[in-house]
Amino acid sequence: MGRHFSVGAETISILDGLDLSLERAERVAIMGASGCGKTTLLHLIAGMDQPSQGSIHLAGTDLGQLAEPALTRMRARRIGLIFQDFNLIDSLTVAENITLPLWLNRLPQPTEFLNELSDTLAIQPLLDRMPTTLSGGEKQRVAIARALIHRPCLILADEPTGSLDEATATRVMDLFDQAIKRSEATLLMVTHNREAAGLCERRLMLRNGSLQPAE
Repeated sequence: MGRHFSVGAETISILDGLDLSLERAERVAIMGASGCGKTTLLHLIAGMDQPSQGSIHLAGTDLGQLAEPALTRMRARRIGLIFQDFNLIDSLTVAENITLPLWLNRLPQPTEFLNELSDTLAIQPLLDRMPTTLSGGEKQRVAIARALIHRPCLILADEPTGSLDEATATRVMDLFDQAIKRSEATLLMVTHNREAAGLCERRLMLRNGSLQPAE
């Protein structure tokens, strides 16, 4: 699989000949220098971008063969996304942001699970607040709760512990473990944090457009 961009007459290769398979209930960390294509890779796997060559399959479905809104439904049902810039909706409360995937999927509101996530991430007092009143670390925790609330089969996390203190980062990794045990979810995490990466069974380095085992 590859992703190339054209800049004038020049073609820039971000990902080239990349091959990645993820097993159910597996934890995989991808590391690499800033700008090497880690976020691009997550966007491709989430179906938010299309590869220039090759294909991406999720649960046996070729994402390239899905048109909108089928692709949006697939993403909403099966994927939990944690963006580096959080992507919270400022017009919704924290609680509404967290439960948004449930509304999109027309699923019941699991009050008990919402409370469990909120307590673990220490955001219970924030549920009625608006995102614009939150710190970066608070927004990060809300985004993590939103990614987990609908119990996805694939969690794509872009620097999920980047804005968190050490204790909260540990709680987040524990949450990921619980998600994996509860629903056999797969975690694919982009991170610069070697301690967080060390908690994953597989660690890969993205370098020169391809993946290699991390040293």
